[in-house]
Amino acid sequence: MKRPRNAAILLCLLGVAGLAVWSGCGSLPDGWDDQPGPPRVLVSFPPLYSFVKNVGGDQAGVICLCTDTGPHEYEFNPNQTIKLKRADLFFANGLRLDDHFTDKMVDGTSNKKLLYRKLGDTLPAALRKKKEEEAGKHDEDGHHHGAFDPHVWLGIPQAISMVERIRDDLKKVDSSHAALYDKTAKDYIARLEKLHHDGREKLKGLKNVPVITFHESMDYFADSFGLNVIGSIHPDTGVEQNPNITALIKKCAALPKEKKRLVLIAVEPQYPEKAAEILKKQIEDPKKTGIEKVVIVTIDPLETCSNDDLSADWYVKRMEKNLDTLAKSAK
Repeated sequence: MKRPRNAAILLCLLGVAGLAVWSGCGSLPDGWDDQPGPPRVLVSFPPLYSFVKNVGGDQAGVICLCTDTGPHEYEFNPNQTIKLKRADLFFANGLRLDDHFTDKMVDGTSNKKLLYRKLGDTLPAALRKKKEEEAGKHDEDGHHHGAFDPHVWLGIPQAISMVERIRDDLKKVDSSHAALYDKTAKDYIARLEKLHHDGREKLKGLKNVPVITFHESMDYFADSFGLNVIGSIHPDTGVEQNPNITALIKKCAALPKEKKRLVLIAVEPQYPEKAAEILKKQIEDPKKTGIEKVVIVTIDPLETCSNDDLSADWYVKRMEKNLDTLAKSAK
């Protein structure tokens, strides 16, 4: 007769333990306890973190979802939705860069006061570059870009417009500090304008140098700093795609003589350089293409950042490093 009694006690204890575990899951930390604010701002990836930290200053709490995993590869995690529970603002890039996880997070939250903003989608039409080859596609895979190039944070006019939107949205959710946000945004925009001016000066020697990029990710950057991008090795983000080496060789061979002294191949630190090295060997042939010299240079698209490096200054410092790297490649 004792065994049934013991079994019942055991089942009761297991039920209590299960209830405790369930209750604990319902009260998982949301990450805001060690942050300033309100306002509390969640951002999708590092450039937006820098933008918000500069405008929000010490007043706003900011949490970044993507750090060492970029927005292309980041997968939706239901546990991250808890970060929206007390958030006032959620900034994403949009333009189908990070929608595949940010939309799902917003759909899964019960926070009715949350302001969700896709900054790239709100840019003026003149600041968005249309990708004609993508127009009309309705691919549901979030890892493929839509009709517009989503890499808007790499263009300085685009970055400034995004900062202005961040300023206005911070004022919406925290009007008592509107004057602060106006001042901090003005100061940061001045810093971005200086970055723009200094960068164009640094790269003015590359005006006639053809640049081949690893992906179609540098067009906004090229427009901002006067680079001459003639094509990309991979047409989109997936490294599994076949390189466009034959077409690029023909483009290099067809360049006017004054542009054949040097060709730059800009690779990204997140991906292997094998395709770039193959292309370099193919076009660095004065007899075959007329190209005298090819230099492979590493340019960071600013999609990932270690937690230790994440800061208000990170964006400007990484952009300056890219500019210095490119300037040195021409020497």
